[in-house]
Amino acid sequence: MERLDFSITLTIRAPFLFPGIQPGRFGLDRCQLTDVHGRPVMPRDQVKGLVRHGLEALGRTDLISQCFGAASGDVAPNRLSNEKPERSAEALAPDHGRIFFTDLVADKVADRGLLPMPRVEIEPNSGAAKTGHLALIEQVVRPAKPTTFSGSVIIFTDEDEGSVQGWLRAALDAHLSVGAMKSVGFGEVIRVDVKERPVAKPCTPTGRGSVALWEFELDRPYLVDAERIAENCYRGRREVSGAALKGLLAEALKRRGISVDGLEQALSDLKVGFAAPAGSGPAMPASIIWHIDREGFFDLAGSEQCRGRIDWQADWKGDIWDKARSVWKGGAPVCYEERVHTAIDVGTGAANDAMLFSTLACKPAGCFRAELSFTGAAERHQSLLIEALCGELPGLGRTDAVLRTTSLTLSAPTSPQQPEGLVHLKLETPGLLANFTDAGEGGDATEAYRQFWSTVLPRSPLRQQFSRQRLIGGYQALRFRSESVYRPFLLTEPGAIFEFDLNAGETGILCDIIRNGLCRKEVEGVKLDWRNCPFVSENGYGSFSLYRPGVE
Repeated sequence: MERLDFSITLTIRAPFLFPGIQPGRFGLDRCQLTDVHGRPVMPRDQVKGLVRHGLEALGRTDLISQCFGAASGDVAPNRLSNEKPERSAEALAPDHGRIFFTDLVADKVADRGLLPMPRVEIEPNSGAAKTGHLALIEQVVRPAKPTTFSGSVIIFTDEDEGSVQGWLRAALDAHLSVGAMKSVGFGEVIRVDVKERPVAKPCTPTGRGSVALWEFELDRPYLVDAERIAENCYRGRREVSGAALKGLLAEALKRRGISVDGLEQALSDLKVGFAAPAGSGPAMPASIIWHIDREGFFDLAGSEQCRGRIDWQADWKGDIWDKARSVWKGGAPVCYEERVHTAIDVGTGAANDAMLFSTLACKPAGCFRAELSFTGAAERHQSLLIEALCGELPGLGRTDAVLRTTSLTLSAPTSPQQPEGLVHLKLETPGLLANFTDAGEGGDATEAYRQFWSTVLPRSPLRQQFSRQRLIGGYQALRFRSESVYRPFLLTEPGAIFEFDLNAGETGILCDIIRNGLCRKEVEGVKLDWRNCPFVSENGYGSFSLYRPGVE
């Protein structure tokens, strides 16, 4: 399958409206979406919808299934039958598309000084304006003035370049107008241009060895490991999990048609750590509390007790978190790009009922870093994986962000520090550790963790623990759990602290945990791997480091 890159240019006559949800000037009811430089933006989802609807109008439904994929959960072979679909990672795996758009950005900055355009609904009987139905629409370009919106698209296909360029232009040409309020003359399309665009050159790896430091950049805000924070609002996490990165790599190998014996196992064994933006800082230790009486931080790890009034991290407000970030160098707060999405009926051009939701995608802050381990992989498998990693990888997360590798530095693995005596382990990434049933009837979280760690370090008793947990259900639980009963996953959150009296005979086990991570291998008798659980150590979950208690 060949990769083709095209630039897309749409010239639109004002007035036009691609609404955003950022606050506008006082009195405006609908505002134009703009980028950080103040230029009007046509969202990538809308461009994608234009091409899809254009192909439907042209009768090219074959291209729709090839390029746009299918929604998660709609790709099981028996989805059209009355049979109950199989609950497995394969049956509910998403059918990824092969076409990736960027936003189309205007060639000029929005003119915020223009008068808004009024829209009013007229009462049919009296002919007067209907009460409460006046809307003021922001105008950022003078009426009748053309504005050029430019962006790009990446397509993976077996067709030749001329054919793809032809149907892509035809699909966009099928629309006389775009954006909101088309029925009253907004968004008239007066020109469409689709041209070939050169592909970026891959980076060159340096060094030799079985571990690597991977540095990359993202070309847009990204939405991965999203959590539902309201009825129809989803927020992404700042860190990009190894599961998301490994899935992106697997899709890249699949598109290139690479099928080598043993490569699937090598990809499964490849350890991809979590990627965090440079300067984001380590996870906040869960043992840190705010002492109200002393007006300072206190670390409960390694301490007998703390007298007085305290606030746990769950009770901290913004000012306490700001102080904590300055002490532990946790980095700046995450900045989000919020957008509203809705499905449009191809026949009426109106929004479909109950198909509206909003997303909070993280804005990338510089370069990302992740650690890789190819330990155990054959040399030819490692070479194929590295070759794929060094190129561009489009399609990360909900926003289809394009990952561009800036450097890949290989080296030999190093041995961690040898711990002894009283040891504190800090969880750096989410981990599948204790389970619901570990504590037994009437047990608490400490007992559950004590039971878990007794299977890992049987001669090193757990003295105390400080942790937070999170339930992961929904699509993840339905896709990866095979039981007939709905069971969410219980993840321990980063920053958890575990205190042990380390037995000298188990030092090697603890060093292996620090080097390779740790997640439980089975739940209630069911062995776990990537096929039935995404939260495995090979995907970066359950990463640990040695922790020294205290507030510096």
